[in-house]
Amino acid sequence: MRRSMLALAAVAATMTVSGTSAVVTTSAAATTRSAAAADDVRALTAADEHVSDTALAVENHPAFGGIRLTPDHSTIEVYVTRHDARLEAAARAAAKDAPLRFTLVKHSYTTLKALQRRIVGDRHSLRARGVQVVAVGVKDSQNSVFVRVDKLTSAKAAAVRSTYRGLPVTVQDGVATTAAASRLDDAAPWNGGDFISGDGTGNDCSAGGAVKNSAGHRYLLTAGHCFRQSGSSGFVYRVFQGSEHYTSDDPVMIGYAKAENPGPGEVGYDLAVIDPDDGVSGIVWKSSTPFQTTGKGDQKGTFRAAENTVVCASGAFSGQRCNGEITAFDIDILDGSDGGVTMHVNEASNLGGAAMAGPGDSGGPVYQQRTDTDIYIAGTILAIRANASTPCPNNVMEVGTRGNNCDYVVYFQGIGSTLGHLGLSIVVR
Repeated sequence: MRRSMLALAAVAATMTVSGTSAVVTTSAAATTRSAAAADDVRALTAADEHVSDTALAVENHPAFGGIRLTPDHSTIEVYVTRHDARLEAAARAAAKDAPLRFTLVKHSYTTLKALQRRIVGDRHSLRARGVQVVAVGVKDSQNSVFVRVDKLTSAKAAAVRSTYRGLPVTVQDGVATTAAASRLDDAAPWNGGDFISGDGTGNDCSAGGAVKNSAGHRYLLTAGHCFRQSGSSGFVYRVFQGSEHYTSDDPVMIGYAKAENPGPGEVGYDLAVIDPDDGVSGIVWKSSTPFQTTGKGDQKGTFRAAENTVVCASGAFSGQRCNGEITAFDIDILDGSDGGVTMHVNEASNLGGAAMAGPGDSGGPVYQQRTDTDIYIAGTILAIRANASTPCPNNVMEVGTRGNNCDYVVYFQGIGSTLGHLGLSIVVR
């Protein structure tokens, strides 16, 4: 990924085997987790299935204050600054048969997001005072904005609180992140979760979900840091299936990719769009065994993550890893080395403490699985924490080489903001 990623002292992203990584921060992830296996897919409640549609139905209303799934997954909780008949009717219609409750809060979601943007804008002045902010986001259930600070001390916390005195801001200890980059032997039409490599970058990554433009032309998503290097912008890269790192055969060319990734001082997305020569399937590999291609899922739509919802991630190097509970939604990740900011990032933590992602998984799809074959795309894998030490899943292609470099926390670019930014829509099978 970009130079700024490589410069992160604590970076340990999940996406690229070469070590190029995306910027993500330490997770304030839940410390209490069940013993669920990483590749188990828990049964979904009605609230699980309808929280995404409920959020989309009400999130633009001025009285909206946030949304979450309750920790027991029984109820959709919508936060509102006042009771509003239209908002509540829209929520009930979208929630269908799921239990729903409305909770009054002080601050609207719009107000909290504006405060989040303000703090991101203040990152340089805070850094000049010795406060290195690594992530900023809204915690819906606390009706506040959290600020994660690298190597947090009481003095640094006091500096943040004094800067935003009287505002709904909490300060957390934070850590920078690093990026993750197959399915090894696929053929066109190409699937999400395929093992890919970028021409001239040395990065081995994973293909993401299938998307299309208004004319119906199909593409694959992946992570921008899989291609874009320091000082590069607007280049088109060749993309291959597999890599010379793992096979003596010449890798098969998939097509071309155009990547974007925030450079020094920039604010943006960590995204790439692959234009394959021979088509895209709308299928995602979801075997829990790395590099294996026995399990498949059909894309049926998108999933708007919310606090406490559960997702799976499917990188080529780690396979499908499920039971990732959303612990932060739509946050900004700050690169301490150059001031770059990656927007619209979500954080998920494995409920059993098992790996969610590791090196080589960057670009792979994140999704909600509703049946054995039906999945709803939630985003694209970007990174893990820099200090990650979770044992990696067994990998037949590189036995013993990844060791404990994986993480039970994964960061991913949200699908809603991705599609809006690119002007694309999801492929549905």
